[in-house]
Amino acid sequence: MKRYIGRAAQAILIIGIFCLTLLLTLPLSALSGLIAANLPEGVDLEEPRGRLLDGRATALIVEPRPGWPLRFEPLNWHLGLDGWRPELHLGIGDGWALDARLEGLSVAWRLEGGDLAALDTSALPVGSGIGLDGRLEGQLEGRMGPGGCLAAEGQLTGPSLQLKAPEIVPLERATLSLACAQGQDAWHFTLGEPEDARLRATHSLLGGHGELNARLPADHPLLTYWRLLDPSVTPGEQSRQW
Repeated sequence: MKRYIGRAAQAILIIGIFCLTLLLTLPLSALSGLIAANLPEGVDLEEPRGRLLDGRATALIVEPRPGWPLRFEPLNWHLGLDGWRPELHLGIGDGWALDARLEGLSVAWRLEGGDLAALDTSALPVGSGIGLDGRLEGQLEGRMGPGGCLAAEGQLTGPSLQLKAPEIVPLERATLSLACAQGQDAWHFTLGEPEDARLRATHSLLGGHGELNARLPADHPLLTYWRLLDPSVTPGEQSRQW
């Protein structure tokens, strides 16, 4: 009896490994329905090619709030193993890299900055041709668990970003960081020195809510583009929540 149980267990293991290998190596065209059904809400892949194990896509589309799609392009990925720990590497545009590794019940990740040309904002409701130009340098590291965001450190900075509009608008120093508290995430983006920021935006990817605060004098060019969203905006302190 033990011999038959052992043989059955071996057969199940072999079949399981075969099915997993087949799944990872099948062309993505054969798995399009499965991929679409398992992507998080507000996330989509455009023209995925290759395999689950290693592939590429024309763009990764993320919609942090309805009607505000962000395109990250192009995208490539690779799945591997560090010992028995699965690893994922994502590359986006010029320089951007996200590495994630499963460690027990948590995921350790690291994000490296790159060129903002990888971010296409043309579909945002702020007018065509408006976007950011420049680079964010540095890296962010963090850990995610079943209960949410566990830890984060580091920041990405850009000393000379520009707003691409009908004319080029130089911006102040930009900083992107992440804070974790009680499983919640808070992504912070600031223009200016952190203690005296001209503009400060906070958004939670897990919670889907955010806040935008700004101090814009009447002659500041950003005030012009804010009025594309809200014509009633006046100079001075501004705050918006979603």
